[in-house]
Amino acid sequence: MPQVVGVLGEKELALITARARDAVATFLSPQYLHAKVSEIERKAGAPVGHPEEAVRHVAKAAKFSDEMADAILAHFICGGQLTAGGVMQAVTSVAQTLDDADTAHDLEGQAPGPWISPCSSDHNSWQAGKCGPGSHRNRGGRTGCLQ
Repeated sequence: MPQVVGVLGEKELALITARARDAVATFLSPQYLHAKVSEIERKAGAPVGHPEEAVRHVAKAAKFSDEMADAILAHFICGGQLTAGGVMQAVTSVAQTLDDADTAHDLEGQAPGPWISPCSSDHNSWQAGKCGPGSHRNRGGRTGCLQ
């Protein structure tokens, strides 16, 4: 490490080391992990109001083919979990049926993300075209539907 110390200086290196140590401690703390898991569970548990519209909207936003959208919808319905998390799981389920590993990886990489988000408004569900990409804004730390 003499070369690094020579370029940065001992104080800068100590600061970088301390910040890295603090970040790791934060991200691995039980409190942080519990908060993140709770956030994911809350978002994933949002009910999907109109399943076919929701899956079609997600498929369009992710640029999936119509054939892939049909497969995702079928897996979503068969999965019986009519929530935002169920849409994500349907994408993963379809990916597991594909013969080409690269295609499966790409499909899962495009799986629903930010556009699958529950509203904090009164209707508290994700509905295609109503609470999708670009229709949410930050309201004092909460994501809320623009309706």
